[in-house]
Amino acid sequence: MVDVEIVGEGAAPITVVNSAIELREERKQIAKKSLTKTAYEVVYCVIDVESPFPHESLARSINKAQDNKLEVILSNPCFEYWYILHFRKTSAPFHTNDEAISALRREHPAYRKNDTTIFDVIYPKTSDAIKNSKEVLNEQHNDAEDLRDCNPSTHMHKIVEYLQNTAR
Repeated sequence: MVDVEIVGEGAAPITVVNSAIELREERKQIAKKSLTKTAYEVVYCVIDVESPFPHESLARSINKAQDNKLEVILSNPCFEYWYILHFRKTSAPFHTNDEAISALRREHPAYRKNDTTIFDVIYPKTSDAIKNSKEVLNEQHNDAEDLRDCNPSTHMHKIVEYLQNTAR
């Protein structure tokens, strides 16, 4: 069973990490008292690098997440890069989040921030996005784990592959 909870959307990186720690601890307490609920097997923190000026709490957030055994998923410069990879492979850097959003709108003009309808458009192209993400990481960034200096890049494919494997 997969239980996906999205918290801290659009929040500072440290808020995302603190929320994830709190949520995991709450779930542990619930799992102790429940016959049907279990503790979370894995908790991901999805964080944008926000190039060219990363949030002041980014480094501290990554360290805290790792210290608390949370999986950190960075997108550089922003989450919209993951969406772009559904339409095409690109390793051209984006100087700002707005540049990445403009590039996405060239592929999908109807895109608006926090609009969940894009899922219907990108879902059939998920395997392309995974392939493109891995290729950019390999070809441009030597399969880096820390993506803070790897523009553009994302590890979103790790979450998607985990969910795909869990569903099998």
